[in-house]
Amino acid sequence: MSPFFIVTTSRRPSRRVRRFCKELLSVIPNSVKVNRGKLSLDDLYLKALELGGKRVILVSVLKGNPGVISFYDVNDGLLKLFPWMIVAGVKFFFEQEGRRNFSANGLAVRFYDVSLERVAASLANIFNCVFFSRDEMVDLSPDTAMLNVRFSLDGVLLSFTDTLNLPIGPIIKIKKFIFGDG
Repeated sequence: MSPFFIVTTSRRPSRRVRRFCKELLSVIPNSVKVNRGKLSLDDLYLKALELGGKRVILVSVLKGNPGVISFYDVNDGLLKLFPWMIVAGVKFFFEQEGRRNFSANGLAVRFYDVSLERVAASLANIFNCVFFSRDEMVDLSPDTAMLNVRFSLDGVLLSFTDTLNLPIGPIIKIKKFIFGDG
């Protein structure tokens, strides 16, 4: 089965960015990492076609840390998908208490505030999955990873949990979402 998601980095990734991508692979089902090396975006498009990928997740470096997460659709070239995310910080899976090793076979997006519904809907579109409010009852398989979207004191937190709300992946603090409409 060919991967749906191709996860890659900017050209000269730091150790933290490589680790972050590895953790994303563990919570995004049907994904594979491609080492970018000297590949241009056009070369990356050809690599995605070769692997049968439908989406590309590109993690860029800012001061040695994950700085921007951008998404592309593999179509007639790489087409930008929104939102792009400006990352303020990352807490890795191994740094969290109560964590649980998990093999995700599905993904769902859960949002905790009605003002985050647009972000949740956009992420669900990118990840080709369902999204719902934390107040809704949704019947999910126990091997579904939850991408939780909630406010923090100074931004938005994206966290990955299992259906029992135990940590299974990184926590990403987002400073800003960039939508294509300005």
